[in-house]
Amino acid sequence: MKTYSDTFDPRKSRRNQRKQWLEDNGYYNSKEHPRYLSAWKEVSEYFNFPFAFLETAEGNLMQSFQMPKSFGKIVSLTTLLQIKRQESDIDLDPILSSSDIQIIQHIKNIGFDGIGQYRQKDLYTIAHNLESGQKLNFVIPVCPDWEYDPITKIYTFNSVRDGIGLVALKAINIVPIINKIFPQHAKTFNFIVGDAMGLNPDQLQRANLSFTEFKSCCSSSRDKIQARLASVLRGQSFSVKLMTDILPQEYTLDTYNQKINDLANLFSDSLIEKIFGNFGKFNSLLNSRKSLYMRLYPHIKEDKIRSIFIRHLAEYNVFAQSTKILGDDLIILGFDAAAMHYGYKWGAPKIPVLTYRQNGAY
Repeated sequence: MKTYSDTFDPRKSRRNQRKQWLEDNGYYNSKEHPRYLSAWKEVSEYFNFPFAFLETAEGNLMQSFQMPKSFGKIVSLTTLLQIKRQESDIDLDPILSSSDIQIIQHIKNIGFDGIGQYRQKDLYTIAHNLESGQKLNFVIPVCPDWEYDPITKIYTFNSVRDGIGLVALKAINIVPIINKIFPQHAKTFNFIVGDAMGLNPDQLQRANLSFTEFKSCCSSSRDKIQARLASVLRGQSFSVKLMTDILPQEYTLDTYNQKINDLANLFSDSLIEKIFGNFGKFNSLLNSRKSLYMRLYPHIKEDKIRSIFIRHLAEYNVFAQSTKILGDDLIILGFDAAAMHYGYKWGAPKIPVLTYRQNGAY
């Protein structure tokens, strides 16, 4: 049998390519309606999705049914056959039940959504797993207690303090709502305070602290978050750790920075397309970070902002890779800027990431 690449001709449209492939592999029958009926029957049996044809005087007419999708987009008949033949490794979204759809609506009602091209896939995965009774194992990364304007909720970055930071406060306020929306599901909340930001020499310089002092502030923040959660969750399973607690043990300040630099050096045009979907999205998110970086690094030149953004994405990459120590079936809840959550997907593409849209941290 011919593979799709055997019949590929760049001079023809993609639609015509698919039709040619179906004909070359014996699925075309001019006497059937539709003419690829055997192909439809084959994929419906293999993927077990609702499928039927209605007998009419003119032949068979397809009834409405829920087609398999990948990242929220309908997958073509040709691609479904290629997946069945192991000629394509496209990952299909779970088939949603009415309960799944209701769960997704609950998630959105709280204020969460997925990011970019991962949105539908992550929402479907969470809904499907909840429908099957899976435990909710949330990972909630929160920033150190950087100074911010209490009225505008905009970071000034004039100091790192030892209280409950802006992002942590936001997350703590949402936890009871998550409990209320999903009362019947077992839940664990893993709060992670980002003391590893202090492993970044530029941020240490901005804070005017040694790493030991930076970490000490974060440790105090951890203890205060722990006390607040104990009163909010009342017996619910939770933990509060520092990011350096979950990093691989071999990571020192030097090895951590070398890892970040190595990842940043790997960043390329092809990686941008893979992570962000397109250059327009990447550039839009990069521009959204400029004002923050101008405050975090007051003397920065604009031509350096792109490299700082990439380095920060690499830090989020390392964090996501490190979360495996927290168990299986993780869901990352992001309460800071959604632009950075692409770093999580870069580091651990299979972990669902939800971003809290109603944020004012940046």
